[in-house]
Amino acid sequence: MRTKVDSSGRLVIPARFRRQLGIADGGGEVELIDTPDGVLLRHIGPPVPRRDARGLAVVELGRPVTNGEVVAAVTADRESRDVLPYPGRS
Repeated sequence: MRTKVDSSGRLVIPARFRRQLGIADGGGEVELIDTPDGVLLRHIGPPVPRRDARGLAVVELGRPVTNGEVVAAVTADRESRDVLPYPGRS
């Protein structure tokens, strides 16, 4: 796939790749890794959830995720919205 680089050196990352990296809604940070075949982009930090049509947090990584990754993403999302934990949980 081809993409554009603007005069400031910014690279346009197509939406489907941003979703796979967990940066679909803007923000986030990626690591550039030099490889013999080119440059690899890797998301830095916990998975970033997006909202589905029902408003539920969804994490798309393009790979299986661990329970710990899901819990970290849900916790980060909840904290970003100042939502209290489930009743009876701390």
